[in-house]
Amino acid sequence: MSSRTTTLTTGSANETRQLGWDIGSCLQPGDTVCLSGDLGSGKTVLVQGIAEGIGAPPLVSSPTFTLMNQYQGRLLLLHLDLYRLESADELEELGWEEFVGRTEFMGRDAATVIEWAERIKPLLYEDYLDLDLERTGSGPERRSITLEGVGPSGKALLDRIKLHRADK
Repeated sequence: MSSRTTTLTTGSANETRQLGWDIGSCLQPGDTVCLSGDLGSGKTVLVQGIAEGIGAPPLVSSPTFTLMNQYQGRLLLLHLDLYRLESADELEELGWEEFVGRTEFMGRDAATVIEWAERIKPLLYEDYLDLDLERTGSGPERRSITLEGVGPSGKALLDRIKLHRADK
């Protein structure tokens, strides 16, 4: 395991949400967080924590039918859910490059979190924090979450998260 990868285990939805809060509190403008995992692996719970970590109201839901929701805190969080995406071409038609990886969106400092990111990884710039969530067999709420910093910003975000969690 390289220094740009770490694996954490959470034992409950609250612990998964807390990890999200840690990530959200470390986000900076332009950061992109990619979430992958099966249905029920905790992606939306993690995003709820990320939104709380940036100071957004706790009203996060998966934008499965709208593809993107926005949550305002100290940053604007752009939350994409690509579950219903038929092809990467659909995302191209939406102009995804206008918001993913940008330091601002509509004049506001912004960061992006993408659920089901594996569906568009070939399109992504090589600069993001990749999270793979997996349910483990040792309990219904237990998750193994692998974080990998890809590219300079992704690695820097992972380092900030590690430092933040070590300071607790």
